[in-house]
Amino acid sequence: MYIEFGKSFSPKKVEIENTLLYEHLKDQMNIVHIEVNNSKKSLKVSNPEKKLKFDF
Repeated sequence: MYIEFGKSFSPKKVEIENTLLYEHLKDQMNIVHIEVNNSKKSLKVSNPEKKLKFDF
């Protein structure tokens, strides 16, 4: 999945809840990449974890 927002603001914190494919794959692992103002960060969550928090 890819999501892009316009350059309307620069968030200091982004929280994401991700459960893609958890219902179908018990061992599912999701990696989330985010970029804000040329600062790139990545986090990984594995089923049953679902919440990610990025601070900029």
